[in-house]
Amino acid sequence: MLPGTTSFVPLRIVYVMRSPVGGLFRHVVDLSRGMAAKGHEVGIIADDSTGGDRARAVFQELEPELALGVTRIPMGREVSAGDLTLATRIKVELQRLKPDVVHGHGAKGGAFARLPYLMEGSKRPVLAYTPHGGSLHYKKGSMAGRIYFGLERMLFRATDLLLFESEYARTTYDQKIGLPNERKVRVIYNGLRPEEFEPLPTGMDALDLVLVGELVPNKGVDILIEAVPHAEKRLGRRLKTLIVGAGKFEEEYHRLASGHSGFIFSKPMPAREAFSKARLMILASRNESLPYIVLEAIAAKMPVVATRVGGVPEIFGPDEGLLVDKEDPEALGREIAERLDVHDGLEERLQARAKKLFRVETMVEAVEQAYFEAKSLRT
Repeated sequence: MLPGTTSFVPLRIVYVMRSPVGGLFRHVVDLSRGMAAKGHEVGIIADDSTGGDRARAVFQELEPELALGVTRIPMGREVSAGDLTLATRIKVELQRLKPDVVHGHGAKGGAFARLPYLMEGSKRPVLAYTPHGGSLHYKKGSMAGRIYFGLERMLFRATDLLLFESEYARTTYDQKIGLPNERKVRVIYNGLRPEEFEPLPTGMDALDLVLVGELVPNKGVDILIEAVPHAEKRLGRRLKTLIVGAGKFEEEYHRLASGHSGFIFSKPMPAREAFSKARLMILASRNESLPYIVLEAIAAKMPVVATRVGGVPEIFGPDEGLLVDKEDPEALGREIAERLDVHDGLEERLQARAKKLFRVETMVEAVEQAYFEAKSLRT
């Protein structure tokens, strides 16, 4: 039963994910903290080979709030023969935790949350899954697509809830994989914390542009590097651009930017700290789902230039016409030149929309309601 009713019984909830980085990690942390605050017993199972010091610090801070604790187990990124052994190990851990709900996040987390229960009957926990974009970026006819999409369909029988953070993700999943049952499907937007709407101070020596994200092709760092000269030509001056992040393509992007003195690379830092160092935030991505980095910038009234990918049009709403086609450096440069240092009320409109649609309290309440409804159908 829901909180506030006379017979409220807290749920035992376990979140399963692979790599504790980026928006997926933030989403799981926010859900875990929110559910724990509502009186539920929460635990997390996550990879222990990624995330580094930042993930360890976040888990250390979060763990006192989690009645079921944090369990970290090595999990590889790609599908491998070792995954069957890993699924058995995770099953043992889940049997120890005795959850009412197991919620997998991302392709690997979703698989490990559901595989242990694939052959079990109605006595199993409620099994929920949020794809978070990852495997949805594969092309339908590709080898990787056939493997991942086939696994997704196999896991339908062990899925009680499919939770998507954007209409884009829901539609893409339906087009590439199919939806097993509409009553199992919810679209619940990512949520922002109240403090993220507080004013953001920007120093007098702020740089021009900042991009925050993993240094991998999907984030379009190479596109931004190519777009900046187009913007400079229109503006008639040199721009200073901060690129914040880490990833396996870091050396390649350093090389691409080496002929231009205006690029500065930095290791990962909190989003608001990165925003305070520049006047315009850039999302140059080739693929996204519903990127937290755009939501965080909009909450802080940070001017944003973004590509028309994933759920970004849902964030911009009536202003989606200002988004730029992906993989078009000239168009991105043109929009950067037009938006830099322009204040026409866009930031205020976007922030007002975010306050209405993208709140962490709303996200937690909607997910909790979905858990209880799914549980009621199983009893």
